[in-house]
Amino acid sequence: MKLRKIVPFFTFGCLFLASLYSCQTTPVQPTISASKMARVMADLYVADAATSGFVGYTRDSLAQAYYDQVFEMHQITREQYEQNLTLMAQDTVGIEVLVNQAKKLLEADTSSRK
Repeated sequence: MKLRKIVPFFTFGCLFLASLYSCQTTPVQPTISASKMARVMADLYVADAATSGFVGYTRDSLAQAYYDQVFEMHQITREQYEQNLTLMAQDTVGIEVLVNQAKKLLEADTSSRK
């Protein structure tokens, strides 16, 4: 008799746990490596710096052309870059490491030109 009272609760519990488990999503991982992202970030910084002397529409259109060239050079799209940057930015320590890596690449480029 006790078993008949427990079965509905057990069944409901199993269904409830199964529904919770099925609602879980697996975390999305970046599709671009951190080292490549750092290089792209450094190149985008250089592209932005190259247009800093311009103003208005000329600056915007030239910057857009430079950005497109950077993405083409690294064989990624702007959307891929933005999606990966958004994913990586969720890890505050990881994004700080990424930014520091991009800074080091810029410093290395600067020192090699001297």
